[in-house]
Amino acid sequence: MAYTPPKDVERGEFRRRKKTAAEPPAPADLSVIHSVENDSFDRAMFSEMLDDSPVLADLKRRGETFFSPFGTLLQDVFSSLYKYNIRLSDPKTLVKSNLQNRSLVESAMGRKEWLELRKFTILNEPSAAVATYSLASGILSQIQKDMAEQVNDMHDSEQRMADQQEEIESLEELLENYNASQEMEEKIRERLEQAREEMSENAERYDQQVQDFENDPARQSALERALTDGFEQALNDVRDSQELMEGFGEEAGQNQRMTVNQRLLLAKKLQTSDKLKRLAKMVGKFKRLALAEQRRRVMQHHEEMYDVTLGNDISRLIPAELFTLRHPLLRKDFLRRFVEGKLLQYNLRGDEERGKGALVVCIDGSYSMEGEKELWSKAVTLAMLDIATRQKRNFRAIHFGSKKDPLTVMEFPKNELRERRIEKVEQLAEYFIGGGTDFEKPLQEAIYSLERDDKQRGDIVFITDGDCVVSSRWLAEFRRMKEDLEVSVYSILVDMGINTPATVKEFSDKVTTVSRLTSDEVKDLFAQL
Repeated sequence: MAYTPPKDVERGEFRRRKKTAAEPPAPADLSVIHSVENDSFDRAMFSEMLDDSPVLADLKRRGETFFSPFGTLLQDVFSSLYKYNIRLSDPKTLVKSNLQNRSLVESAMGRKEWLELRKFTILNEPSAAVATYSLASGILSQIQKDMAEQVNDMHDSEQRMADQQEEIESLEELLENYNASQEMEEKIRERLEQAREEMSENAERYDQQVQDFENDPARQSALERALTDGFEQALNDVRDSQELMEGFGEEAGQNQRMTVNQRLLLAKKLQTSDKLKRLAKMVGKFKRLALAEQRRRVMQHHEEMYDVTLGNDISRLIPAELFTLRHPLLRKDFLRRFVEGKLLQYNLRGDEERGKGALVVCIDGSYSMEGEKELWSKAVTLAMLDIATRQKRNFRAIHFGSKKDPLTVMEFPKNELRERRIEKVEQLAEYFIGGGTDFEKPLQEAIYSLERDDKQRGDIVFITDGDCVVSSRWLAEFRRMKEDLEVSVYSILVDMGINTPATVKEFSDKVTTVSRLTSDEVKDLFAQL
């Protein structure tokens, strides 16, 4: 059997056998290892993604330990989801141990679930990576041991034949170019003949392995089960990942994306955390509402002109500057000063100058908040984090319980790196004290933290479902500091139990009483921050 074995995996092809004059023409050249046609750019991108993503690299390592062609399958699945135009490789040129990969990919592309996934993954590397991880994981979990052993045996035979072919070519080259003694030449010829016999025997065994594998009736049913489970998980993970990105991942006002590895890590957590899944769905709704209320506030905002300064804000230029645009010579001067930020423009002031210090949210972590109230309060908190990010404000979340429970303070600086922020958002979402209720300690920490800041006016949002008596001495001191620092306190009382707004009214500028855990209940608060 004239067989061209695998030698160069990095190039996506197997090295073709060197022909000699004594050899007959070889039949179809089995040199392709990938089921989906790709080029050097596709392979380089996937290789770089593996280098940057320990999660995906670990899946590849684990998969290849059980199923030898799994690494190739992983890239085939990614290519079928990511690439815009897809062409399958000719099965006649595909190395036999990878024919199962082609059957998987071809069968996958014939499903409606594949088309549904492609809506999220075409030319979207992070989403394609999440879908690839989920789909390939599902396939791997359903590959039967006997089928994996058959494919592994074929793969091992191909590797042995590759080594033998290389040895044969080396021996032939020695005979052709090396002036050896007669004794040495006879030894080389003897070894060459032996290597050819071994190659022929291995080729016969290999042909039988391929025939047995292709005639296995259980192979197709196992393939269908693998795809069914894999697609179901992939679709769920991609949809959840999209919601998670909207709720947790994207930085406001910036065209930035989470890294592939961060998306994969979050996708893995979503598979095991029902709490994160539910919270991600809620946060997206709250953030959209918060953004809408903030925009409405800007549209209704009243400002006054109080000074003239230099800048390049077209909407605030004085009329004389706009007049120069009509003059052929002054227009060039206008453009120069526009680039330099030296055009005359009005200075405006209004309510937007207020509340630009840090935004501090105190989150009740008492036992009574566990469940839906906890998720709702954290969805509100993360929507407020989005507001703070858009307004370029520092953000602080304070988790509190009883007097004996320690406070947990989570800082979100306005210029924080995106990678670090994502980790802390996860911590905020999953952290829960489960203690009692004390108002004084968290509010005191909140007001002191604003005092330690840059003295700009800040806001405190206090979320609780409980009631707690505060001392008159503490209340007087808190009110004094609040007035000195010009801090506004907004309280959200989740009145789904036995409680009263009397206490929170004593230290709050505004109290919102919530009877239903919906986004509409706090939309007015989003507009005021």
